[in-house]
Amino acid sequence: MLPDRTDFEGASPTLTVNASDISGTPVFTAAGLPPGMSIDKSTGSITGTLAAGAADFSTYYVTVVANDGTYEASQSFNWFVNDPIVIATPADQSSGEGASPSLTIGATDEALGTVTFGAVGLPTGLSIDASSGIISGTVSTGAAANGAYTVTLFAADGTYRAQTSFTWTINALVTVTPLDDQTNNAAIRSPPWRWWRRTAAAGRSVTRRRLYPAVSASIPARASSPAP
Repeated sequence: MLPDRTDFEGASPTLTVNASDISGTPVFTAAGLPPGMSIDKSTGSITGTLAAGAADFSTYYVTVVANDGTYEASQSFNWFVNDPIVIATPADQSSGEGASPSLTIGATDEALGTVTFGAVGLPTGLSIDASSGIISGTVSTGAAANGAYTVTLFAADGTYRAQTSFTWTINALVTVTPLDDQTNNAAIRSPPWRWWRRTAAAGRSVTRRRLYPAVSASIPARASSPAP
């Protein structure tokens, strides 16, 4: 049985598949090999250089077959391919407007290349040093208006590239505590008119309505009543 194995993009592994055949000479084939790898039909040796981008698929289910024209046998195994560059994902960050944070991004490269860094989505006022991977600067006033920032980090060596993400929350310098909804019941006032009675010169009692300044436009006008 062939054991599972793990390699990095850019690696040049060698894997030899052995077979015994008492009835003929086996010919080897393989299906599902990672990009850049191939098998020698005569010897069963799998060689090559794992291609850039092979880690995108991550896991390859490889089946090797030995066939002598009459009989055949097969074995399968998992081949895991990782990106040679690994970025250490930082913990989520929180800063206030006007703060001057400093955050160092670390990365390793199995291909032994020179890693440069990049970042997208940093809070306004911050930037990353391409050589050292240090994020620094002063958070701009008003940066909190955008809420939480999703920051994507990149590390590349010219051939291989990796990325990771984290969240950076910016807090405003001044915050206002929300108030509960308010209810104000205005006092009920008398209508903007009153009835008054006077006695006419002829001795007749007359009732009239006198208007006062309006208190509320929502109070409907009251029709005059006939004199009693």
